[in-house]
This record gives sequence, structure tokens and C-alpha cells, in this order.
Amino acid sequence: MDDFAALQSSISASLIALTRTTTEICAEDLGFHRSLDPRVATKLDEQNARLLSLASRLIGSGASGSAIRAPRLEDAEDVDGSWRGIVDVVDNLLERADTSLDEFSGQVRRLSPSQEPVVKAPTPRKGFGVRNVAGQNIQKPQQLFEHVPTNTEADAWKPLLTSKPHATVRLDESLRKVSSEHGDKYDAQFYLSH
Repeated sequence: MDDFAALQSSISASLIALTRTTTEICAEDLGFHRSLDPRVATKLDEQNARLLSLASRLIGSGASGSAIRAPRLEDAEDVDGSWRGIVDVVDNLLERADTSLDEFSGQVRRLSPSQEPVVKAPTPRKGFGVRNVAGQNIQKPQQLFEHVPTNTEADAWKPLLTSKPHATVRLDESLRKVSSEHGDKYDAQFYLSH
């Protein structure tokens, strides 16, 4: 663990130095210096090509082993035009690092494909029950209702309210039965409008 702490400290120090140098370069008027001295322009172009090549190789390495296609960076405009692809590669790398750290710390145990448990889908009760969302079994809210709805009720729809305490029209007056070939039913539209 001491080796990791030393490596982490070394990487952090290098990143801080790189950030400071980048900030100093950005503060300079490179266009002005480029126009004054052709040697500066040549050196800047060489470094620009080198950095683009390194970035393209890094992004290609980061995308390898995943379904993400790495964008090609050939000039500075490609960085702006392919920014979404670059972000996707970096996000994928961060997710893989997070998973690896979880496995290393013991929070998540990785099983070989032959040892992975077979997850049997729960058998929901007539359209309602347990849903598997993001690997978690979550009970559907309908299961917590006082009167659990079912899709197999043979009776006509009937409201659960027995009275309308704040109504200007009483409940029994607002309900209207409609006869059809399937039998008598309550008119839900009439009920809801009163």
C-alpha cells in the first residue's frame, strides 16, 4: 500500500505541475509570438501535432475493450467536433476505474462468468408485483394500495368512494348507469365530471 501512496503522490504532483504550466501558456499571447518569430511558429506546430497524436492514442487506448468508438484527432478542430466522443471515452474509463476500485476494496466481488448466479425473474401477481430496476428488486406502488387493483375483475367498474363529502351533487345522483351489450356499467366520464 505504501507503493500506491508514493505513486499517487507522484502522479498528483505531476498533474499539478502540468496544470500550472498549461495555465501559464494559455495566459501568453501565442498568436503574437508566432507572428514575430517563425521558429516559434514551427515549434508550436510540432508540439501541437505531437499533443494531438498523444491524445488520439490515449483516446484509442481508452476505448479499446469497449463498444465505444474512439474519435480520430487530426487537427484542433477535430477536438471540438469530436468532443462528445472524447467525453464518452473518458466516462467509460472512469466507470471502469470505479468498478475496479470497488472490486479492489472488496465492496463488490467479481465472479467468473461460470460462477455468476442465475437470477430468476420474480413471478408478479397478475401484472403487479416486484420489478427489477438497476439490479434491485423494487415493489410496485400498487401493492401498497388499500384496494389492490387487478386486471381480471369480472364485475363492472364501480367507484370506491361511498360519498363525496365536498360535492355539490351527491354521489348517488352523479353516478349514471349505462346499458350496453356487455351489461350495465357506470359511466366513468359522467362520474368524473360531477
